[in-house]
Amino acid sequence: MNNVRQRILAFLSRREIYIQAQSLFALPTAALKRQFWADYAAARAAIATLQPLPGPMPALAPLPSGAAGHVAALEASDAFQENFGGLAYAFAEVPLDRLIPVQTFVNVTPALPPPSQTNYQELLDYCLPLDASVPTDIIQTAGGIRFLSNRYGLGTSHVRRRLVQGKVILSFEHPNLLQVQQFAGYLIVSNGTHRVYELVRAGFTSAPAIVISRAFIDEVEGLDVPGMWSKGFIFTQPRPQHWGVRPPLITDFLSPVAVETDVLLTGSVVDVTIAPPMSFTAQIQS
Repeated sequence: MNNVRQRILAFLSRREIYIQAQSLFALPTAALKRQFWADYAAARAAIATLQPLPGPMPALAPLPSGAAGHVAALEASDAFQENFGGLAYAFAEVPLDRLIPVQTFVNVTPALPPPSQTNYQELLDYCLPLDASVPTDIIQTAGGIRFLSNRYGLGTSHVRRRLVQGKVILSFEHPNLLQVQQFAGYLIVSNGTHRVYELVRAGFTSAPAIVISRAFIDEVEGLDVPGMWSKGFIFTQPRPQHWGVRPPLITDFLSPVAVETDVLLTGSVVDVTIAPPMSFTAQIQS
């Protein structure tokens, strides 16, 4: 297990924030748990101080022309086409103060410091990295392959199978792009919340992202699952008073409506079984 520091938004009920904080397992004393609940009560009260969103969503700015080569390299990869091919997407600069997270929490540690604001190529590499591979240990089991990663939340959906020179190649991948879904005038971050948090903290006001347009509410992905907001909580209008006057924003993680705590996270273990009667030989490459 990894001990990490998280900030959790107090829009959650007591039961929900208790679950998100991993039942407070990382807090070893009653005094620390008591302090957590006092911090939660203060953050919960701060929801009443939120202000509405300031008018319509501003138009998204295109990426500078110098980013064209980076975008072309992204689109030329198998990983990109398997994950984003066929979607109504565009690359754009997104306003960081209008981004809604799908998740209820952000990791404060490990830190992911952003690059200098003067180096746009480094910013592209930070927000739209080309390499989709996940750092992992790989071992051969009696029935197949096992991927082990310190990164939590990964599963069989991150295992890619490709045919290369007559051989089936398995890889553990996650196209880790700053990914934004655009629906009903909202910009919803479905990947990259931690990096947006770091960018806002460092004084950035916009960042390059892949923006996917969603025509219908049931196309919006990443909501209505544990640790994520529900579609109703994000989109219901008018909002009940105790929900706050607007949906949560990533900038709220830096405000009094967030409570900070240690949590214990378990890394990912993914087994891939090679079904009999097929035989296989694993050549594991680092």
